[in-house]
Amino acid sequence: MELLQKMIHMDKLKAKTTIQLTFDDDFNVPDMKPDIMKIIREQGNIVLSEVRAMNGKVLLKGSLSFQFLYLCENDNRPIHNINGEIPFEEIIHLDDAGTEDQIKAKWNLEDFTVNLINSRKISAKAIVTFYITAEEMYDAEAVSDIETDEKICTKTRELTMTKQVLFKKDTLRIKEEFPLLAGKPNIGEVLYYNIETSNVSLRLLEDKLEVNGDVSLFVIYTGEDGKGLSFMEGQKPFQGMIEANNAKETMIPDVEMVVLRQDVQMKPDVDGEERIFDMEAVLNLELRIYENEQIMLLEDAYATDRELIPIKGEACYENMLMKNNSRMRIQDRVQVPAGSGKVLELCNVSGSVKLDEQQIVEDGISVEGIAELQLLYLTDDDFTPVSAAKGMIPFQYTIEARGISEDSVFEVRPSLEQLSAVMANGEEAEIKVVVSLDAIVFDKVREPVITDFKEEMIPTQYYESLPGMIGYIVRNEDSLWTIAKKFHIRMDQLLEMNERGPEEVKEGEKILIVKQVPSYL
Repeated sequence: MELLQKMIHMDKLKAKTTIQLTFDDDFNVPDMKPDIMKIIREQGNIVLSEVRAMNGKVLLKGSLSFQFLYLCENDNRPIHNINGEIPFEEIIHLDDAGTEDQIKAKWNLEDFTVNLINSRKISAKAIVTFYITAEEMYDAEAVSDIETDEKICTKTRELTMTKQVLFKKDTLRIKEEFPLLAGKPNIGEVLYYNIETSNVSLRLLEDKLEVNGDVSLFVIYTGEDGKGLSFMEGQKPFQGMIEANNAKETMIPDVEMVVLRQDVQMKPDVDGEERIFDMEAVLNLELRIYENEQIMLLEDAYATDRELIPIKGEACYENMLMKNNSRMRIQDRVQVPAGSGKVLELCNVSGSVKLDEQQIVEDGISVEGIAELQLLYLTDDDFTPVSAAKGMIPFQYTIEARGISEDSVFEVRPSLEQLSAVMANGEEAEIKVVVSLDAIVFDKVREPVITDFKEEMIPTQYYESLPGMIGYIVRNEDSLWTIAKKFHIRMDQLLEMNERGPEEVKEGEKILIVKQVPSYL
């Protein structure tokens, strides 16, 4: 008897942990910069340069990079900027994690502030929550069938499972040029910029992943005389290709994307004037590609001339229940702080989404969170020509996920798809936001499988105790398979004896069985 084996490729969550880190460092104002009078706006971002698994530990290496705008006194230009970073290297304990595991590290910048110590020194502080998971990839062996043997009868079943075809970390570089509109002054110095991606869509091709979306750029800059302030805002579509071995159009991509680096430089146009912003953004991608696969596994087997005793094991895996992207619209008003001068024009609105609560409910996932917003605007105050306001819009939404249970594993990735702001009056701005919720849900499945068989001879006494012909009355738990197996008769012979088709038997039905004796007796 030769067994046909099938390898079941599986991945499972092996370990996870959540840790909160505090970053705190002081920075001196560079000598070429004037004294700080007031901080207008700050912006921070976590850049992970290395995530590496060790036995029972995970290494996180990266930096908290930041930039901020500030007001100064006694200078030809009241607005200046400072950039900086706080490097970090942390070893996080993650029991059961191994060097071959797939490590996923997500972060949430809970709070970031830049405080003034004195006119020549600032303090940058942040609270960052890291979510670390370790997933194990492994193959389990199961019997799919038995090599053809007329004395052995087999029963198979079809099993649908989601297998991970590819896991890959890669980067996508976006380079675009944004020329100034006519009427805008030439560029002297870039003071502040913000780069964001939106409307990102993914499409699998043969051995490739196509990424499409929009990239937007906002810049505050001085004129070439170094005095006047201007701003520029623009948006362009982008497209990129990522190598994805073994990918096919019918498979399911799952990508987590964060900004790794961003930079804006000024560039001369064809006339030699500094009128082009040269933008570059590097996106870090964590790509997983899944495929639903139907495989045949051996459910049961018996022989007409001997006992086959199955040796059973268990396959544990996660099956994709659903993957979709939900969008919800929210709107609210943000108060402009008093004392900042009259608002002349809104320059830019940017933001991020944070989820506070995620809970499985009937046929869905209930999420609660906030959209955190920052507004930059021009004022009529000569001493404070640019000012900022912050706001938060809470939201609640239920993502549809039919069939989800308490044992399901899920992940929700929030982002801002669209964001706009208009002044409702002199003191409030009306904000409209489209929040995107990208959700993926897996069911935990435990499936019994046959890994081998033990063979034993049927005792002679068994056949001696059976009459030559048996009239069997079907019980409630019986099937044609269990009856044929019990009396070691081939299924086709049982059907022929009873001049019937393969439809299942009913309780109380009478079945004729003729004893079949092995040739060796």
